[in-house]
Amino acid sequence: MKSPADIVSIIPYLLGFDPVESVVVIGLEGPRRRFGPCFRLDLVEADEDVDAQVGYIESLVEQLSLRSVLIVAFSSSADRADPVVRGVCAMLRLRHVEIHEGLRADGERWWSYTCDNPDCCTPEGTPYDVSTSRVAAEAVVAGMQRLPSRDELRRQFDPSAARQAAVSAALETLADQPPSKAKVDELIGKGLRTPTALDDTDLALLVSWLQDLRRRDAVWTSMTRATAGAHFALWSQVMRCSPDYLMPPAGSLTAFAAWLKGTGVLASHATDRVLAVEPTYSMAKLLQAILDSAINPKDWDHHICAGANGAGGWECAAGSPDLAG
Repeated sequence: MKSPADIVSIIPYLLGFDPVESVVVIGLEGPRRRFGPCFRLDLVEADEDVDAQVGYIESLVEQLSLRSVLIVAFSSSADRADPVVRGVCAMLRLRHVEIHEGLRADGERWWSYTCDNPDCCTPEGTPYDVSTSRVAAEAVVAGMQRLPSRDELRRQFDPSAARQAAVSAALETLADQPPSKAKVDELIGKGLRTPTALDDTDLALLVSWLQDLRRRDAVWTSMTRATAGAHFALWSQVMRCSPDYLMPPAGSLTAFAAWLKGTGVLASHATDRVLAVEPTYSMAKLLQAILDSAINPKDWDHHICAGANGAGGWECAAGSPDLAG
């Protein structure tokens, strides 16, 4: 990111939707300040709630062990954004956390909380245009999405009625034909490479196969941060075409992959859908606790032995966590 305009232009792609009346905090990692954990909160409206919001952000910064951050408020109202961002900046300075940049953006102009030089950060705000942004164009080319709202993002986990019906029909024909391990390995390998290559029968086979928790957990423990994107693409497709009563295993794998690849908002929506179908499903409840505790996804690779992806090579030799779904 070479400028404040780059920062405010890329954040909607990091979140997956346009934030409105929100404060976003992004952790920066390593000497090159690569983007790390990112979280978004609705800006509080009442002055008496500002201290509580600043305190909550402090707890998240501590939980995530952030040492360098970007802070951006997306708001048309300086009166609403300023108390929160200034409070967060003051808190971070007391904790000796580097504030790489603090900004407010309203969709057309940005203002800086960390620079008072009128030559580069004017009091009137500096114009920016996401539609002509280089970083936004690169995000689109990389396949990152930017939806108009969080509700639009949530809808991508809605079931596909037509695919559910087709998969349900295929499940009936598979009832007496359990798949071989070699066949499942082949399908998962193909699905991780090209999820759209799976037909209704393939998807039905995976839906059925995942109902055994040992198999679900073998997939779960095979995931790494490097492979989470491919797993998300595969299992989100399986999730949307699963009959509701069979959906929780694929939905939970989708949510976990979303968290592991750093998209907590997607993980939250996928988890919500699983719990709406089966409120006691323990893998989803565990994911809900992970999200509520703001656990950093980078910790996963330190605590699990993961095998390589690909046909026949995605299972973890160390076994699965001691969990029941």
